Amino acid sequence: MSDAPNCGERTYLAIEWSNWGIYAKRGLTAEVHPIVVAAIDADRRAAEDVPIYRIQTVSALTGVPARRLRNWEDEYKLLYPARTQGGHRLYSSRDVGLIRKIKHLVEDEGLSLLAVKAWLEANQVEPAELG
Repeated sequence: MSDAPNCGERTYLAIEWSNWGIYAKRGLTAEVHPIVVAAIDADRRAAEDVPIYRIQTVSALTGVPARRLRNWEDEYKLLYPARTQGGHRLYSSRDVGLIRKIKHLVEDEGLSLLAVKAWLEANQVEPAELG
């Protein structure tokens, strides 16, 4: 596969599935097998909404244990990750940012998770685009 072109207002996001997870590369893509190249708007918000990170990757990026992420989703309804056909959670960059914000509010500001939920609602922060 050749490099993905940059066409006017569109850029290309390469999503690679492998045994170790799903990875995204923005811009030009290298020849990798198997790979799916999806055209998306160059608007940063569109790229932030693409669910590409598995729960273990998000855990490593944020420092929040996977079990806690599941708890925030199931018990407190703070997160709504996308799901694969097999039921695996996939998080977007926007989700990762929200997780970092929740972690900051809990650990640095001392808020309870119920207070975090109220804070997010009061500040009109969407729980990661209701998956």
